[in-house]
Amino acid sequence: MPDLLQRLRQPALFWLDAGYYGWAGLQGDNQRLTSEFESILGHSIPQHVILMDDARGLNGQNGAPTVPQLKQRIEAEFPGRSVEVKYDILRITPK
Repeated sequence: MPDLLQRLRQPALFWLDAGYYGWAGLQGDNQRLTSEFESILGHSIPQHVILMDDARGLNGQNGAPTVPQLKQRIEAEFPGRSVEVKYDILRITPK
C-alpha cells in the first residue's frame, strides 16, 4: 500500500477485501485492515474513498472489530471522514 500511495497525485477509490477475517472458522491477519485504513486515511490526499465488501464480517468475532467500533475510531482519528454501511459495503468518504 505505501508504494501505491506514493504514486498517487489525485484522489482514488480503494476497494478492500474484508474476507481475510476468515471464512469457515479460519482466521487471517487482523492487523491488515487497520494498517490499510490508516495508510489510506493518513495519506496527504484527504479525498480518497474507501469501500470494503462483506461488512457483515465486522461483528466482533475472530478478532474483527464491530462496525460501531470501527466507525468511532475512524471518525475520531480522522474527523474529516464519514463511515457508513449500506448493502453490506462499508464506505469511508470525505465529509
